Amino acid sequence: MLYHSSTADAIDNILDNGFTELNSWPRNINFLFSDKKVKYLGNFGIGTYAFWNNPKLSKFFIKKELRNTSDKHFKTIEFELKKCIEERGQKRKVNVLKLCPNSPDLEYFQDYVEKYSKNIKRVLNKFEKANEKSKIKVAGAIIEYFIFYLKDENGKKIKVDAVCGTSTTNNVFKLDISDGIEYCIRNIKAIDNDSVKLYNENEDIERRR
Repeated sequence: MLYHSSTADAIDNILDNGFTELNSWPRNINFLFSDKKVKYLGNFGIGTYAFWNNPKLSKFFIKKELRNTSDKHFKTIEFELKKCIEERGQKRKVNVLKLCPNSPDLEYFQDYVEKYSKNIKRVLNKFEKANEKSKIKVAGAIIEYFIFYLKDENGKKIKVDAVCGTSTTNNVFKLDISDGIEYCIRNIKAIDNDSVKLYNENEDIERRR
């Protein structure tokens, strides 16, 4: 199960109308050559973020986001990803790029970044300066770069519907210690809309017994 927290108005809108794509720039690689600050870019790229099997981390994240705002009221929803997506009359599996320890995807990503490190550094030069060398945004930008050029053995572009990896969200002492699994959902068609509902802590406690 995935958990996503946001302002009460935003969650109500999702429950009424469904998720909407986050588009802070055109879906191409040009933003990396820009000298402007970017929004909505997390450590796993651009998309809707959620935590796997951990509503507490979702709540902790939104509390941090709202700490300097006047309205600190928020809600949490739970949902699942589909196994398949129908596109142009054909079904394909939902593709999740798993950047977790001991994952083949992570090994391939690390090899790719090492192989093209000089080119990536050149591309990120302006981006880093404009975004004050934010570790989170730079990490997200590198993943966006990787996904943009990701192809299969036949040279066909691979569609990535979501990215997942370890998070360090609830870290009081800012230690680099993982505390959960975070998902960045790039394609909202991968979300099972029938599974989306308001998170109820009491129901969750009963369900986990």
